Amino acid sequence: MMTTPRRFALIAALALVPVVPYVLLGYTGQDLPFHVCSWLDLRDGWLAGHLGPGWSGAAKYGHGDPHLTLYPPVSYVLGALLTLVLPLRIAPAAFAWLALVLSGLAMHAASKPFVAERDRLPAAILYMLGPYTITTSLVRYAAAELLVQAWLPLIALYFYEAVWVSRTEASGHLLARRRAFVLLGLLLGLSWITNIPASIVLLYSLVTAAMLCALLQRSLNPLLRILLAEALAASLAAFYLLPAWAERNWVHPGTLLRIDPLQLLLFMPHSAFPDAPLLVVCWIFLCVQAGLAIACLRGRTLPLSAGPAAQLWAALATASFLLQSPLAISLWQHAPELRFVQFPLRFLSVIGVALPLLLLSRGTRRPLRRPAYVLTVALSIMPFLGYLSEQAVAANRSPPLLQLLAAWRRVGAPEYLPAGTLMPVGPTGFPVLSSVDAQNPLAADPACKVEMEHQSANLRVFRTLSAGPCRVRVALYFYPYWRASDEQRHSLAISREPTGLLLIDVPPGAHCVSLAFRAASTTRTASGIVSLIALVLSAAFLSLDRQRLSSPLSTQVTAQIS
Repeated sequence: MMTTPRRFALIAALALVPVVPYVLLGYTGQDLPFHVCSWLDLRDGWLAGHLGPGWSGAAKYGHGDPHLTLYPPVSYVLGALLTLVLPLRIAPAAFAWLALVLSGLAMHAASKPFVAERDRLPAAILYMLGPYTITTSLVRYAAAELLVQAWLPLIALYFYEAVWVSRTEASGHLLARRRAFVLLGLLLGLSWITNIPASIVLLYSLVTAAMLCALLQRSLNPLLRILLAEALAASLAAFYLLPAWAERNWVHPGTLLRIDPLQLLLFMPHSAFPDAPLLVVCWIFLCVQAGLAIACLRGRTLPLSAGPAAQLWAALATASFLLQSPLAISLWQHAPELRFVQFPLRFLSVIGVALPLLLLSRGTRRPLRRPAYVLTVALSIMPFLGYLSEQAVAANRSPPLLQLLAAWRRVGAPEYLPAGTLMPVGPTGFPVLSSVDAQNPLAADPACKVEMEHQSANLRVFRTLSAGPCRVRVALYFYPYWRASDEQRHSLAISREPTGLLLIDVPPGAHCVSLAFRAASTTRTASGIVSLIALVLSAAFLSLDRQRLSSPLSTQVTAQIS
């Protein structure tokens, strides 16, 4: 049998399979420019001395947007770190490779209680190179969603230990169960600060499974436990979730939900979806994987009631299928925040975890494995064909990464357009800095002289000279976190002109004005304290329980019960 280091080395080597095309043929993916540009914006802010969430200065044709303060931070912090230590051409590939390796290692660890030792490596490979995982990394380059998939198997493991197993089955292992509960909350909290749609997918999938568990056990305890785990996760992620919720009205309301998920459900009309082939391919993934799950259930040598873990994998696969089918139309219309998932195909990540564990679990007939492997490989090849179709013309392959990013940064992501503005269709022609008439923002004020001294994404420093009050227009979109002050650090009034650009009222005389972006508020401070308290308590709880579990008395009791 292969040793553990060799298994890990094989996982690391196979994780290169979806990454090598990027290095050889170039990058593609709808979400790649958004993520990589966010990494560069954050990195540049760090290099300029701005360590907190900042302003994306190049977006919207140079008027900027606030997506670094609104988007979950984990993925772009990791990406920014990679761009600090790696060449830009390598950094996106390294991010995808790292996420894939982590997903394989997570499945290898999570599968230990459920499959035979020799089947742990196949489970890890089936998940790491599953069709939706490769689609997420190679075709879509949904970096944040891919990162959540890196610890998704561990979430399934701790959900099983903390929620799914009945009290009778878990008797004698109360400390381990409580530890699994805290770890589940920590990983769910990590998911919330990594990708919101993926976290909503997890919320509805796990709540659906907990409801089924409650029916099987004839108890509300499973449902209460998952809700408490999500409450812990929300407390840990409060430093991001509460400000993002409070500041959602600071962006244009029409840009947050641009895609109707009802059109993307299985076999529903999808005329408004710009990438119909991807949708059809994901429907194929869903139908084939659902068929494999049914075959595994029908081909079991043990009844489903004899295996609580197999019941869970079946429940998660069923939830994944139903939430992508037209049977869930009413749920997509009325369930809180479910529409923010936007793409129902994101529920494929759940069946991607459940199917390998169901296929390789004890009690599933071994003859099913070979055809399942063949079908999975066939499905996993489809994303590569989709990638190659975007690179079909050899002389016209995707432009070099720098060109791709430069073109995107001029426009930026439409969902982060500040409120009170219109999405620009091209450069507006406004100068970076100008004085305007107080009564007519479209007219210049020749009596006020302005001169730029320093310019960066999060800071503008300029001088004014005027005999009377001076109004200065800065070619940046107004956002409440902009703060203006003079050389005496006295606050200056900021307002918004009809086009959405920022206006600063400067008193008469000669002044040195600083305009700085500071993402600071009472909500952010209070929510940060909540998250810190939740993290300290969780760490203390885990440390205390680990000491109890490792004590000689606890070891003897566990051995006697086993």
